[in-house]
Amino acid sequence: MGVPDRVTGEGMSVGSSRYRRPTKQDSVDLHVDGTFDAIGRKHELVFGLMHSRLNEDRYTAGAVTAGPPSGSFFEWDGSYPEPAWTPLVQNYDDKIRQYAAYGAVRLSLADPVKLIAGFRYSKWKNNNSGTIRVHEKFTPYVGAIVDITKQLSVYASYTSIFDPQDYRDRNGRYLDPIVGKNYEAGIKGEFLDGRLNASLAVFQTEQDNVAEQDGTHLVPGTTEFAYIGVKGVKAKGFEAEISGEIAEGWQLSAGFARAAPKQPDGTIFASNVPRNKLNLFTSYRFGGALEGLTLGGGGRWVSSAYRNIWTPAGTVQYTEGDYAIVDLMARYEFRKGMSVQINADNILNKKYYQHLGYYGGVFGLTRNVTARLAVAF
Repeated sequence: MGVPDRVTGEGMSVGSSRYRRPTKQDSVDLHVDGTFDAIGRKHELVFGLMHSRLNEDRYTAGAVTAGPPSGSFFEWDGSYPEPAWTPLVQNYDDKIRQYAAYGAVRLSLADPVKLIAGFRYSKWKNNNSGTIRVHEKFTPYVGAIVDITKQLSVYASYTSIFDPQDYRDRNGRYLDPIVGKNYEAGIKGEFLDGRLNASLAVFQTEQDNVAEQDGTHLVPGTTEFAYIGVKGVKAKGFEAEISGEIAEGWQLSAGFARAAPKQPDGTIFASNVPRNKLNLFTSYRFGGALEGLTLGGGGRWVSSAYRNIWTPAGTVQYTEGDYAIVDLMARYEFRKGMSVQINADNILNKKYYQHLGYYGGVFGLTRNVTARLAVAF
């Protein structure tokens, strides 16, 4: 960790930690659903109860003595001797309990018109090493679907948002749950006798208490970064997708999504998250003499992103430009239930950051190849 000297590569330090995090989760969901007749039409109804409990402990150990210096970053080959560890000590005891009651109804108002409405009442309780938090929220949603033709339908929906979180501020207090609203409208189509599906959706999300890192401030008594809850974060965007069989044996899946979150003053929120993403993959299943062989390929394109990063010389802006990743696939089915598949990902060996963190980026996978043999009995 640290900031190396640009010339010598010196100045980095080494931190050694060992963790053990046993986790257990149990859930139960009891619901009843069915149909009923009203206004001369058949409708659907569901009611349910849910309970879940999550227990997570964390044990941490450090190095008995400081290890050797890391030396020049430019000459480091990725190796470092494992230290002798102190005994594991429990420093985290997290118990989360969730209770919920929910219901939904799907009303057939007319042959082409369906109305969907529902609710969820949630109670969330967390006991983290003696610190108890309890949050309760009623979250409704409603939507409508109208069939324009047998192949096309339009829809619109409203959904309320409730999402507890574990981020803490510089005073050690937990942030309030994320709350907000989501509006969505779109059109869906089914073509080529149902073999091909397409959709276009626009949405707007409004959220309060969205976590954003509070500079270099830490949570007191820890090495965790502190966060602040940002109010009035608004994201507008759209998604377009198409998937299915465009010709006999020829499969296509493609999608484009754009989302641009902003703060109330109009400034960009979460600038380290790309605004635009494009995915494309296609495959062809051969017949005749090549029966059993499927070849495919595609990739993804991601737009640029940036993050302001602290350095001893001041805060600088680091940008990851647009990049594209290309993948290939081949599968051969020897007989029904037995096949071999080879995937070659990032075949152009593109070097890119899949995530921009506060201290820099996390590299994505370089060129890699995997093979899998599948046998069904």
